Amino acid sequence: MTISAALSRAAEKLKNASSSSWLDSEALLCYLLACERSWLLAHTETKLSFGQLWQYNRLIKKRSKEIPLAYIIGNKEFYGRKFRVNHHTLIPRPDTELMVDIAIEIIHTNNSIKTIVDIGTGSGCLAITLALAEPKIKVIATDISPAAIKLAQKNSIQYKLNGRIKFFQGNLLTPITKKLPSALSNNLVIANLPYLRKNEINDNLLFEPISALDGGSDGLKYYRELIKQIADLPSTARPKILLIELHPPTHEQVLKLLKTELINSSIEIKTDLANLPRVAVIQL
Repeated sequence: MTISAALSRAAEKLKNASSSSWLDSEALLCYLLACERSWLLAHTETKLSFGQLWQYNRLIKKRSKEIPLAYIIGNKEFYGRKFRVNHHTLIPRPDTELMVDIAIEIIHTNNSIKTIVDIGTGSGCLAITLALAEPKIKVIATDISPAAIKLAQKNSIQYKLNGRIKFFQGNLLTPITKKLPSALSNNLVIANLPYLRKNEINDNLLFEPISALDGGSDGLKYYRELIKQIADLPSTARPKILLIELHPPTHEQVLKLLKTELINSSIEIKTDLANLPRVAVIQL
């Protein structure tokens, strides 16, 4: 069977499982053949071996069960780079790339910021992307999941950043306040925390780690905890700027929480490409 015929058959099998069945079919075959999409499209009449077809059918069967493509091929692109992902980490979303743009802008307009602290790093995509973009800035990353920290470290090694990013396992700011409290003072803290309300976690998210999605009944559990941790810090130990990703349906509740707990802070909301409130920039 030719590549063209195999792709057509695979796309047909995936049409009920994926809204991008043809692209998924191409991505899985590229993964199997270890080739770029451009090569695949230029060799559509190349015949696949029996073994290749058998392996391809196995991959298609997994995708037909709605296992996310990123978990099947083991990586996801974020900000133009591929990051390893697995069932212990959330799959990076394109919306989160806005956090990178804003963080870089903040660094370039605030010379006093020397360190970025990434809370809930997951795959490490934010911490690593910022470390690569800003080589003079120190980066620290935390996650409560030991498995996530292990994967983030592998991703950092992949981009030759071993040693440039300090990883700590623990809850939110706790490992920083215990081991490197001075790292927070007058610096930048970024956080993309679990923010879905329990009733928003549906079957489409079945394969992703619940701990990286579930923000409690109102979606604010981890916002509330992080904001309290910052509010409890002495004023001299607080970060200069806090950057948090928002869940548009609950962004007003988050703003209310920020205004209540972080008195005298200045809050700016940044919207995404869909003009939805996506990131809060809090000057402390």
